[in-house]
Amino acid sequence: MNFSLFLNSRKRPLLLKDFLKSVEENTFDKKSIEVIIRYDYDDDLTHLIASESFTFDVKFIRGHRPENLHSSINELAKLSSGKNLFVCNDDIRILTKNWDLIAINKISEYLSKKSISDDIYYCLTSCNSIDRIVSEGYCSFPIISKKATEVLGFFMYDAFKTLGGDSSIYRLYKSIGRVIDVTEIKIDHVLHRTLQDVFFADLVTKEYREKNKHCPNPSVFDISNEVNLLNKHISEKCLNNLKNLTA
Repeated sequence: MNFSLFLNSRKRPLLLKDFLKSVEENTFDKKSIEVIIRYDYDDDLTHLIASESFTFDVKFIRGHRPENLHSSINELAKLSSGKNLFVCNDDIRILTKNWDLIAINKISEYLSKKSISDDIYYCLTSCNSIDRIVSEGYCSFPIISKKATEVLGFFMYDAFKTLGGDSSIYRLYKSIGRVIDVTEIKIDHVLHRTLQDVFFADLVTKEYREKNKHCPNPSVFDISNEVNLLNKHISEKCLNNLKNLTA
């Protein structure tokens, strides 16, 4: 399995169907992807979609409404079987034809050029989120290697309940020099296209923003422990490779 796309969804059936349609229309190899969607027990609208059939592997997981969206994302990441984990939203559309082929080629080229065998990397996609701080360099919907999340034990920091996970996790991979540019992959963030979209958000967004008020500042959040953890794995992998060459 090349890619696992995963997301939390709540009472946005039309947007969710548009997202799934964009995956169907723009994925080169549908047999090598899976989509995992978590939704709430009180969300009967999404439950109707869960009974539909798709041309690719779609798994729906129903549960209690999560207080922390990043904790839920981390749970979904652990359930994912893809080598590359692509976090998504129910209000996005993938716009780039053959996005998966582009990502695979970019990742392979990067790892080969730098002689990397530890499979630790972060892929930077491109989206039109108006509330993203462009100068900080991060993307809202990164693709991260499954191996990296296994080493860390998470996909995104759950210190941020709803917002801030994307920028803080980018800082981590940038600090160890493992960011791969796949900004050829374009994403339309439908509910974040304009400031009006952001300020007059739907009820789902408003409720979760309230939960994020007391979260830390992602720009200065301490990532040192995770930097050390990833660097330790990289060093050990490099040492083992050297031992195998000299054995």
